[in-house]
Amino acid sequence: MDFSGKEQEKRILQILHWQDQKNLPMVSNETLKTYFAFLQKNVTFPMKGTYEQGTGLFEKTLCPITIMELLDDIDEFYGIFIEGIARKKNKAISLAEFNCTRKDLRNFRLIEDYRMWFWNNK
Repeated sequence: MDFSGKEQEKRILQILHWQDQKNLPMVSNETLKTYFAFLQKNVTFPMKGTYEQGTGLFEKTLCPITIMELLDDIDEFYGIFIEGIARKKNKAISLAEFNCTRKDLRNFRLIEDYRMWFWNNK
């Protein structure tokens, strides 16, 4: 699997059906809906990984989570939301905050492509 910047950009341009081959599109409700539809068709569940949870002033801890679904809730500031099980409780987080395990190469690439696009094009 190629995780280089140029190949990653090509994959994202294809996902978003973007005509401008020089610049990735900015995050918007429209681009998030397109990305959501793509992920809904291509991500497999359950998906294991981690997310950071604040535990105090300037302190965070890495928490394991098993993602069960994408949520229809889309927000320009937070992006696409996912829901999973963390510490035996249901937990909804932003997909951009989810770190998919590298053992799941197919999902890992899909999630890392989304995260790169989301964080760099807000």
